Amino acid sequence: MRLTGPLLAGCALLGFAGIDSAHAEWRKAESRHFVVYGETSEASIRQTSVDLERYDAVLRLLTGLKDDTPAVKLNIFLLGGTSDLAAVQPAFRNSTVRGFYTAQPDLIAAFAINTSVENLNGIEVINHEYAHHFMLQNFPAAYPTWFVEGFAEYVATIKVSDTGFEFGKFNNGRALTLAETGWTSMKEILTQPLSKLRRGQVYDIYAQGWLTVHYFYSDNAKKDSLQQYLGALNDGAPNNEETLQKYTGFEFKKLDSALRDYMRRDLKYNKISGWKLPIADVKVQALGKGAGGILLLSQRVRMGMGDKPDKGLLARAQSAAKDRPNDPEAQLMAARAEIMLGDTAQGRALAQSFAATDADNAEAHYLIGLSYMQEGRAKPEEKAAKFKEARRHLARAFKCDPNHVGALYQTGLSLMATGTMTENTANIMLLAHQLAPQVDEISIEAASALAGIGKKDAAIAMLQPVASNPHGGKKSERAQALIDGLRGVVPASDGTEAAPTNSPPAG
Repeated sequence: MRLTGPLLAGCALLGFAGIDSAHAEWRKAESRHFVVYGETSEASIRQTSVDLERYDAVLRLLTGLKDDTPAVKLNIFLLGGTSDLAAVQPAFRNSTVRGFYTAQPDLIAAFAINTSVENLNGIEVINHEYAHHFMLQNFPAAYPTWFVEGFAEYVATIKVSDTGFEFGKFNNGRALTLAETGWTSMKEILTQPLSKLRRGQVYDIYAQGWLTVHYFYSDNAKKDSLQQYLGALNDGAPNNEETLQKYTGFEFKKLDSALRDYMRRDLKYNKISGWKLPIADVKVQALGKGAGGILLLSQRVRMGMGDKPDKGLLARAQSAAKDRPNDPEAQLMAARAEIMLGDTAQGRALAQSFAATDADNAEAHYLIGLSYMQEGRAKPEEKAAKFKEARRHLARAFKCDPNHVGALYQTGLSLMATGTMTENTANIMLLAHQLAPQVDEISIEAASALAGIGKKDAAIAMLQPVASNPHGGKKSERAQALIDGLRGVVPASDGTEAAPTNSPPAG
């Protein structure tokens, strides 16, 4: 599961509308790349979708990426306050977090409090996190922490109008950090993992990362040298001064001086006029009375328990389903909660009942398959039979929805557990990875499948972005251990079949 924390200071971007209390009804707005949910007016949520599509169009233009319709759209939840955020992730109940992004097999989504506080608007967190999503979905590689955050901050200042856009503008929040907190040496910024930095230096990763990207993107020659440097790191070059100097011409201290001098100048930005951004086709749907509570609780169930058990989660899901017997979202949520947290057979019965009346519902078939996967994990002596039965229902889910990431992933896991790796199993995992390359669990298992059919170099390349993920935690550690094993440093496998992992976001 890939999770990112909040921005630590504001960065202006698009003119998103806030909560419109006069029209406080939950709505869903679907466009080419996004599905946006919010308790707001139709006009407001429509404008948010249009602005997000415009932002995506600019990112594609700047990176040269073709505008294909994605197989998996990003779900974005605009929240009314801290209580909504805590309903999805209780770990944030008493924190200053304004939003977060998560990528896991059953949930790829961003959440943000859509109100302003201390110059930080919740939607600004979404803009920053969408940059991460855009990078990881379309350009997966082993990026250093400072570039991951610096690039997101750099594109976060894009300004879009009806006739053009501006990019590379001054980032007031990051400049304030640089002015108030001092300076961490670029040697530390470029070479130290996030876990090795002191608390105050985490702010500098964002601020100096933004400044470094702005500096190198200020002209084509510098940008090319940065791309060559990042490419060398991705290919396994040592992260040291010699590599930096080879590709950029800078020693660590000289880069310190160049950046601090650059910061004192009037930073240049680019203005593109006469380019009309496409008008997004947005379909807005009112979700009905009480939909918000069910919607957020459903995402909470998908997020899982994490390290701090939510003892009341199953009971809340059961109660919600009882109160809304004709609500598909509530019934499927209750089925999932039973399967993962309660009576697996009861959860399966709920999903089977739903599938009986809606034979083309991919989620119902998926949950039936997931229930057998859970039982197989709980009873090793029945694993082969349970996993075989699971595959039958997972295949049905995939038939209903060829882009169902979870169905592909669980099918791949069930086949890998047989102990015999085949080209077919690897292809199933690779398709799941193609649909969701930002999901760490899928990357790890797809890489293991590649290694199992002898494609070690491809496996290492797939693992490197996970190993370098600054928020990856144990997943990053496991990816690095697998890389070391494939390179002959330590044993390549821990011999265990990966079960779904749901951990709460770190900070």
